[in-house]
Amino acid sequence: WFAGLSLVLGAALALAGCDNSTSSSNKLEGVPVGTWTAGYGDQFVITANTLAYYDSSTAAAPVYEGTIQYIEYFNNTTGVMIIEYTADGKPEYYEYGGPPNYEQISGPFPPLGNFRAVYLTNITTASIEISAAADAGDPCYRSEKETLAAAKAAFTLDNIDTYVTYPSAYLKQ
Repeated sequence: WFAGLSLVLGAALALAGCDNSTSSSNKLEGVPVGTWTAGYGDQFVITANTLAYYDSSTAAAPVYEGTIQYIEYFNNTTGVMIIEYTADGKPEYYEYGGPPNYEQISGPFPPLGNFRAVYLTNITTASIEISAAADAGDPCYRSEKETLAAAKAAFTLDNIDTYVTYPSAYLKQ
């Protein structure tokens, strides 16, 4: 009977050591809900399930919008949110020349995939620095991925310096 008791206790201890709960990085907990506005007028409008970006020059319709598929906080002040574009929420990209005029050279080009990352840094209850992921290796700075799994693998804390160039401060309205 001792062998049977050992087997039962061993199984119980093994099961007790397993954490079958989903970590907060796999849930949509902690979404920074609200309207976040930069000093120059751009806005991110974030609900519990969606994100829409409005450029100050095109405030009537969002430049892009999507459904929040994933959010991960790397620490108390830094995280990443991954959205999947809605059917009508995909941006158009253009290639621009360099200084002094930054004239449009070509485009429009479609996104590379349906999943886009938005990095959140210096998070407080009143302000966030937000930077949509951008790939400097692409002429139009497109960084989208084809799948959520590919986006999760690419848009990590280790890759934040690869995809974040100029985060802007946004205040909660």
